[in-house]
Amino acid sequence: MNNKIIAALVALIIIVAGVGAYCIISGNDESEDKHLLADDYALQIYGNANGDWAVDEKDIEYLKKIISGDEEKTEFADANNDGTIDQKDIDKVQGIINRTTDSMYMLDGSGKKIKTTLDPQRIAADYLPNAELLNILEISDRVVAVDKAPYDLREFYYMNHPDKDSIVCFGANNGANLNVEVVADAKADVWLTFTTANYDDKVNAIPNGNVVYLGLNKADITDPYRSTSIQGFLKAGYIFDKVERAEDYVEWLLDIYENINGVTENISDDQKPYAYFLWYGHYVTGATNDIRGFAKSDPLSQACMLAGGRCITELNENIWLHSSDYMQIDPEWVADHADLIDYVFAHSVKISGNGSMNAEVPNNGYLCDDPSEFEDAQKHMATVDIFSGIDPNNMYCISGDFRNNGTGSMLLAVYLAKLFHPDLFPDLDPVAIHQTYISEWLGFQNYDLSKQGVFFLME
Repeated sequence: MNNKIIAALVALIIIVAGVGAYCIISGNDESEDKHLLADDYALQIYGNANGDWAVDEKDIEYLKKIISGDEEKTEFADANNDGTIDQKDIDKVQGIINRTTDSMYMLDGSGKKIKTTLDPQRIAADYLPNAELLNILEISDRVVAVDKAPYDLREFYYMNHPDKDSIVCFGANNGANLNVEVVADAKADVWLTFTTANYDDKVNAIPNGNVVYLGLNKADITDPYRSTSIQGFLKAGYIFDKVERAEDYVEWLLDIYENINGVTENISDDQKPYAYFLWYGHYVTGATNDIRGFAKSDPLSQACMLAGGRCITELNENIWLHSSDYMQIDPEWVADHADLIDYVFAHSVKISGNGSMNAEVPNNGYLCDDPSEFEDAQKHMATVDIFSGIDPNNMYCISGDFRNNGTGSMLLAVYLAKLFHPDLFPDLDPVAIHQTYISEWLGFQNYDLSKQGVFFLME
């Protein structure tokens, strides 16, 4: 085993200890070695004149050099968006740092320039990643309206809210079942949207507020330093005056990435197991003939790759490079490749983004304490015709939370790394890391994974 793998394993021994270890690895280190984004990938907030991962005093110094002619104008130098670099931009940056300005300009998760109010107090939020973000930033008490999935799960997601029964539900986060009037009546001054669907409808509903798409659904954990979701976490820190908290959380995610990738990047392809990911229900339960294959861009595929696995769909370029994260595929294609598949994982979403309850999906997630439906579903998967020949002990249901949560599937990568390569990760404890996420980042101190929740039935 080479020195790089040994070093990574030592780091993993540290990280599994949880929060105490995190302080050793990252803590609140303000040294020059701290990098939260790739060197060539700037934080997309106007005022970040020097193009690094933060808006700080260094940007004021850089702006002075641009004004004096010693440096060229950079992409995000025009802090006040007036087309000229001058003292007003310095004042704007100082205002962002000191929180004496009431707004800032940034690129949202789609690359669109927007102006957003700073420190909004009444928040509407779409779907689970935004719900988790607001807990991570310790501002869930500002939430006034949510869509159906987090509303139905509010006993978990808003357990720290001082009056969670006052939170109203606006239905689905997009489509015909979205009720924007509910958000208008709740007098939200910011709406964190999960996608850009129905964007104009949301803008019109809160004309005196802001609709902000952070891009948390665009997590690339195989290249997190250029991930849209990492940008989103950092931008949210500036919007809600929680910069240090956001930076610390991003560091925690990047530590996990570095410690897993430091091992798996050295694994040859012939040592990587093939995995097939699909949606539970549909073809599996016989409800429809719909069976899906996930593309390279999907969080499930990314978790598999980071963990040292290969997705069977990479053998089909039409699936692997599909423009969306997944597509419907021919069940016979899966059957034809069953002899290559080592693991099957059924992504199990009980409450979908449009608010519908999926009756055919086994109960799972944070508010489920009984694993029996998951166990029965896994046994059923072994009876599906196209999986004939695959070891039934290697068929797993995985909670929808792993794909649709605030870690961008990083937690799933931890579980998969332990499953795929137990010898390379002897001290890796996925449950301990998951518990750290719940207790220290979401802030749910009384939630105990040893007694609560159903996510991944690994031995």
